[in-house]
Amino acid sequence: MKENLNSITIFLEKEVGLFAGINKIEELKRLLYELYLIHNWSLDDIKKNPDIKKFFKKNLQGNKKFLELKKILLELRYPVASKSEPHFSAYLPPLNLPEKNLNPLLNKDFVPEKIFIQNSIKNLPLTLSVLKKFPKVHQIHFDKIKDIPKDKTKFLTDMGKRDIYLIDESFDIIKPCPCTKKAVSCNYFILNLGFGCPYDCSYCYLQHYMNITGILLPMNLDSFFKQASSILDQNKFNFFRIGTGEFFDSLALDSIVNYSSHLIEFFRTKKMLFEFKTKSNNIENLLKIKDVPKNIVISWSLNPQKIIDTEERYTASLKERLEAAQTLIAKGYKVGFHFDPIIYYAEWKEDYEEVLNLLFEYTKGKISWISVGSLRFYRKLKSIVEHRFPEDSYFYGEFILDPQDNKMRYPNLIRKHIYTNMLAFIKKHSSKIPVYLCMESAEMYKEIYGTIKTTQEIEKEFK
Repeated sequence: MKENLNSITIFLEKEVGLFAGINKIEELKRLLYELYLIHNWSLDDIKKNPDIKKFFKKNLQGNKKFLELKKILLELRYPVASKSEPHFSAYLPPLNLPEKNLNPLLNKDFVPEKIFIQNSIKNLPLTLSVLKKFPKVHQIHFDKIKDIPKDKTKFLTDMGKRDIYLIDESFDIIKPCPCTKKAVSCNYFILNLGFGCPYDCSYCYLQHYMNITGILLPMNLDSFFKQASSILDQNKFNFFRIGTGEFFDSLALDSIVNYSSHLIEFFRTKKMLFEFKTKSNNIENLLKIKDVPKNIVISWSLNPQKIIDTEERYTASLKERLEAAQTLIAKGYKVGFHFDPIIYYAEWKEDYEEVLNLLFEYTKGKISWISVGSLRFYRKLKSIVEHRFPEDSYFYGEFILDPQDNKMRYPNLIRKHIYTNMLAFIKKHSSKIPVYLCMESAEMYKEIYGTIKTTQEIEKEFK
C-alpha cells in the first residue's frame, strides 16, 4: 500500500509536474490509489488511457492542469455518477492508511474480557445471573458510565466488543428509528434495550456512533419495562411496529441475558407488532416459549455468503440463519427479512437471486415482510473502515455524497437498478409479501413502484 502511494506521489510531482496545494494533491492521490485498488491498474495502465494521453499533450499550467486531471480521474473512478448525477459530488479525504492490520480476529464464541458493573444494579437478579456465567472474568465496578476512562486504542481495533457493561438504563427507553431526512418513513420505533454488538460488520454505523468501547446491557428490567409501558400505553405516537436490533443485535447475546423471554411476555398483550432483528441463530430461548404470541416477528438481515464471510464477522452463516427461521416458523413465529445493506458488485444479481431462492425454499413464502436498502454511510465511516478493514474492497464502490442527507450512497441509477431487480426476484416467488425500501426518498419510491408511497400505506400493508 505504502509503495503504491510513494509511486503515485512521484508520478504527480515528476511526470505530471504538479505542485498544487496539499489538499489538491491529496485528492489526486486518493483518486489514483482507488483506481489502482478497484481495477488493479498500474500507473502505466493509467498513462495509456486516451484522455490521459491528451492531457499530457495540452501543456496546461497551474490550477487548469489540476482541474483537467481531476476531471479525467473522476470520470474514470465514477463512470456512472459523473454522467448521470446532476449534483455529482465525490468524497476524497486524505489517505491515511495503517501500517499493519489493526483488527485481529476474535473468537466467534462470545466470552467477555472484562465485565463493568454499575453499582446501582450490582445485586439485581439478572446481574447475578450474568456474573454467574463468567466467574473468572475480571470485574470492574463504577458509579456512572461517564466516569469510565475511554480506551481510544480499542476504537481502532475491536471496538471493545469483548467488554460488557451491566448498567441501569433510564434514558431513551423508546425512540423513533433514525430515519434519513426526506426519506419515506415506515414509522418504526426502537426499544432501546442494549447498545453495541459482539459481531463486527465492516459497514456498521456504530463504529462512528459509539462513544463507549463495549456493549451496554441494561439489568434493571422491572423499571425499564415500567417506563416503556407508560410510554406505549399513552400511544401518542400511534405505535404500530416496534423492535430491538437497531443499536444491538436482538439475539446475539440472548443466551447470556435472555431478553427475549422478557420481551415476549411484555408485548404479549400489546396491540402492536414487536420485532427481534438479528444476524444470529441463537434461538434456544425463543423455542422455550409456550403459546407464541401472534404479534411477535423474528427477522434476519440477509446477504450472500461471500458478503457474510468478508463483511459480517462472527455472525451466523446464511444457512444457519435460514434454518433458524425455518425452525421458528414451525414453532408458530412470524418471520421477516431485511436485505439491507445490499452491496453492489459485479456478480451481485446472481448472488442475491440465489439468496432469495434459498429464502423461499426454507420459508415456503411464510414471510411477514421484506425490506431492501442499499449500502450507505456517513463520510467518516470510510476512513474508519480503511483503518479497521484495510483489505475491504466494497467501500471503494461508486459512492457519491447525496445532498438529501449528506450520506455516501450509490448513484440513483445504480440504486434503481438494484431495487428493480430485487423486487422482480421477490415477485417471481410471491406478489403478496409486503416489500418496502429502507431510507429512500419519495422520488425513488415513485421510480420503483410507479407511485409515491406514504407511511400510512406502508403500515396498511403490514396490517
